[in-house]
Amino acid sequence: MALNTYTNLLASLASALHRNDLTSVLPDCVTLAEDKFNKRLRIRAMENRQTADVASEYIALPTGYLALRNLQVNSTPRALLEYAAPEWLDRLYPDTTSTGEPKFYTLVGGSIQLAPVPDGTYTIEIDFYKKWDIATDGTNWLLTNAPRTYYYGALMEAAAFLVNDKRIPVWSALLEKALQEVEEADSKDDYPAGGTLMMRPDFRPV
Repeated sequence: MALNTYTNLLASLASALHRNDLTSVLPDCVTLAEDKFNKRLRIRAMENRQTADVASEYIALPTGYLALRNLQVNSTPRALLEYAAPEWLDRLYPDTTSTGEPKFYTLVGGSIQLAPVPDGTYTIEIDFYKKWDIATDGTNWLLTNAPRTYYYGALMEAAAFLVNDKRIPVWSALLEKALQEVEEADSKDDYPAGGTLMMRPDFRPV
């Protein structure tokens, strides 16, 4: 059976475990494994880009948001927004009477705060890492290109229901190897052989 959909993954896990009594918990095992992937992986396949027309101080973080890659105003020319700590932003812009094209941003709860407050409508472009959600999407890049991550990750979560199963150390090693391969492949794609790494003068890691 091809491990190319969430449904097929659950069927393969059930077959591997040979435990009919665990069928009902397998979706939870996949969810718990995926939670670990979302916390560990930051690869290009997780990057997502959205634009929004904004005329207020706050923007809700996108659905599935994990971490920010880049935030810019799509004006002419495009202008990168610079991160500032909330305390610094409050000192620099103590009220909302100072308006203009946004130049800074900070993260407050589930929102992005812009400063100064927009004096009109601006198109904001948000590049961010988006979490995997295979139960909702049915499949994703990770399952398609590295199915062992989900397979061995879910088996490891199911290990809590198994007693002295000799396969557990094997699953653990294979899961770690699969994750390392994903990270290494992504790193190679970022810096292809013979390429020259150049630092943007406005670059700021996030």
